[in-house]
Amino acid sequence: MKGRSLDFIHHILRITPLFRRLLLDRIPDYLKSKEYLRLYLILCVSIVEIVLNFGRIFPDSSQYIDFSLFLLGRQGTVSQMYQIVMRPMVPLLTTPLILIFNNVNFSFGLVSGFFWIAGAIVAYKLGKLLLEDDDLATLVALVYVTAPAMLWHGAAVLTDSAAYFFIGLAIYLTFMRERQINVSSKKYFFDAFIVSTGVLFKEVVIFALLFMLYRRFVKRKGFKETLTAIVLIGFCGVLYLSLLGFGPDVFISKYSFASDVQSWGVYPFLVSFVRAYVLSYPERIQEWISVMDLFRVGRLLVFAVATPLGLYFSKRRKDLFMCTLFLFPTAIIWPVMVERFSFCLWPVIVLGMVNGMDFILSKLISTRVFHYNYRIFIYLYVFICAIVNTYYPITVKLEW
Repeated sequence: MKGRSLDFIHHILRITPLFRRLLLDRIPDYLKSKEYLRLYLILCVSIVEIVLNFGRIFPDSSQYIDFSLFLLGRQGTVSQMYQIVMRPMVPLLTTPLILIFNNVNFSFGLVSGFFWIAGAIVAYKLGKLLLEDDDLATLVALVYVTAPAMLWHGAAVLTDSAAYFFIGLAIYLTFMRERQINVSSKKYFFDAFIVSTGVLFKEVVIFALLFMLYRRFVKRKGFKETLTAIVLIGFCGVLYLSLLGFGPDVFISKYSFASDVQSWGVYPFLVSFVRAYVLSYPERIQEWISVMDLFRVGRLLVFAVATPLGLYFSKRRKDLFMCTLFLFPTAIIWPVMVERFSFCLWPVIVLGMVNGMDFILSKLISTRVFHYNYRIFIYLYVFICAIVNTYYPITVKLEW
């Protein structure tokens, strides 16, 4: 019996490597890498937030819905849609989904959710490129997907998540190509071509596109190709508007309408900026006010202190400063000050905040004792903020 047991154990030991070769060795290396696990975490958090905030309706949503129905031949005229007619791509992408699911809100939620996830991946890649650290890159992506502005508008019947994606993509492709030695003209052109199409998703992408054009002009690499792509997409955009009976003056009409609704102001801008990155909560919940006020003040201090420090002590602070100059108009050019526009600065603000928190903790906590484990406090902080940020949107019913 003992001999049989030994034979069995010996047989198992011989078979185990076989199982390893048949099972583990067949799993692609990228599935076993830490980067895959990081991306998996980002994907899981993104999907949870998308499901919880899926298909939210805002005042602008009805026009996007009507435009999608117009593209399907179910709506007779676009004369009342001049405010969103320059943003045809998201409604266009929803049209086949509407035919499949026969649900307009659900179709918009799927398209917006796709760009939410795509933006999270870009946030991770951008953080890794500029901060040169996997942990910080993961935190950048997690802050991005759980920011108040994303939770409110990311999976809504709007075009915001697409705009955030293309803005981040423009910054990422710009800096990535600068690090590469031999870049073909085709790559420069297609980079600019893809980002230029983002303007047809939402016009604020033009500021990120201009940053790409400026950097390539200064570096004297890819400027002609980028300019060619911009002109090509611009021509297509003007032709598209003319076919619908609109001209470039539609942008002026849209701006004039917004100016009549609300005038620009410093205080509304600051409020929108805080609401985009920090916190908003239901004040009607009286029993939470004392705790939440304290938490909000703490978060506001972290944001106000960590972000400028993170930008100042960043290895790429000059690049981030120039990026800020080009993206800042996205937050102030529109008369109606809401967090949707302030969050267009996320490639700078989110990276600065994460880098700043890391810088502060690295100075406050002895790295000899904790080594790199002090970053677990940043992860904990981000997840607590994510829970609090998520609570309000899913418990408030919007009525317009």
